Amino acid sequence: PRGAGKSTAVQHCLRHRPGVVYVSVSDETGPSLARAVLSKAQYALNTPLKAITQSKVQGSTEDDLELLLKASRKPLGMQPTIVIDVGRATPDGTVNKCARFLKELAHDKCACRAILVLSSS
Repeated sequence: PRGAGKSTAVQHCLRHRPGVVYVSVSDETGPSLARAVLSKAQYALNTPLKAITQSKVQGSTEDDLELLLKASRKPLGMQPTIVIDVGRATPDGTVNKCARFLKELAHDKCACRAILVLSSS
């Protein structure tokens, strides 16, 4: 339901929890979703990508994100959580991309937990 406070409820529940990467997605974010999540993850997980990839050749943004998420498990003592909050005016194609992106990271690669918050669209 519109205006019920879905985003606010999720933010409130996860506010002081370690390992939570919160990304707000709009129409402009769609094409660079992995880059936006990687950027926020480095800050939220307090793990610069350079510290992890020193001995490895830098891969794609998705590979680097997976590496970062998996490397942050031990210091956190748990899997990190990615929350993607999809804005109201976001096109269906971007919403589908977000869902596939989170499914791949959380289910297929077991790199994190995932929460997708959909505004009324």
